[in-house]
Amino acid sequence: MKMILTQQVPHIGEKNQIINVKNGFARNFLLPRGLAKVVTKGEIDRIKKMQERKEELQKKTLVKFEKFIKERKDKFLTLSAKVGESGKLFGSITKRDIARAIFDGFKININPENIGLSKPIKEIGKYLIEVNFGEKGSFKIKLKVGADTSSGKKK
Repeated sequence: MKMILTQQVPHIGEKNQIINVKNGFARNFLLPRGLAKVVTKGEIDRIKKMQERKEELQKKTLVKFEKFIKERKDKFLTLSAKVGESGKLFGSITKRDIARAIFDGFKININPENIGLSKPIKEIGKYLIEVNFGEKGSFKIKLKVGADTSSGKKK
């Protein structure tokens, strides 16, 4: 039986993915829990349109990001945070902070999970951060973390 998942189901599939399952599994597990619905022509069209919009948005974001990288080739994206005497940050700079700074400064929406930061940044310095766009490629951003001279909030 063909079903469309309404949310991610571990070991089965992702949200809006069309899957083929046995009738009993669909009737006894997926449908009663609201995890899937039966495939209809309208649902297939809706999912195709949604995927096309998502791909178009990803292409636009990729083009904007490539332009952003070219314009800022030798420049740093700067973040500042409150710093202690030893030069260590109070708190840390995370993937989410970097994504927010890119959006605030350049109106480019990047999923924080696409930012290649293995652990939060806890010290002042310069960093080379990779932003991954999957099969579309990846780019490196130069990040400079400095001491906040104002109220102590991250920018």
